[in-house]
Amino acid sequence: MKPATVLLALSALLPLSPALAQPAPIWGGHYNMGIFAAGGGSEEDGHISLSCSGETLADAGAFFLQLTPASRIEPFVDAPPLLDFSIDGELFTLPVTAENGAVFFYRSEPDDDGQTLALIDALRRGLTLTVSAPELDIAEISLRGSFEALTYVNECVAENN
Repeated sequence: MKPATVLLALSALLPLSPALAQPAPIWGGHYNMGIFAAGGGSEEDGHISLSCSGETLADAGAFFLQLTPASRIEPFVDAPPLLDFSIDGELFTLPVTAENGAVFFYRSEPDDDGQTLALIDALRRGLTLTVSAPELDIAEISLRGSFEALTYVNECVAENN
């Protein structure tokens, strides 16, 4: 058998390799117009986005979180004012506002007593984020890939705390 034929046959098997068949992380991050941002999740499981305003903006260090519940969750008629964010058993209860009962927002200012940094740290180290409204889990998001994706959001918040 010719070496080129063997190489071609072996390269056809590469997609079947377990190391290459693993799904890519579902988290990503970026920087745009003075904002450091990262997010992860899916429409089916829920999606979370986190951002921090950079030094060049008037609200430098402000932290923003946006959560879209899993697609199976109907919009709330009376949206809850608090959501529980559980990361591998560590609980963070955040005051939120809602848009149309379907998208939730949280904002913190710099110097928020370290709660935002603790939340970001838990998201970076954790495996799963479960977000709950009273008596109802509204999102369950894998944190695979969140450590790297949240690096710059974490640094932005830390620099301004």
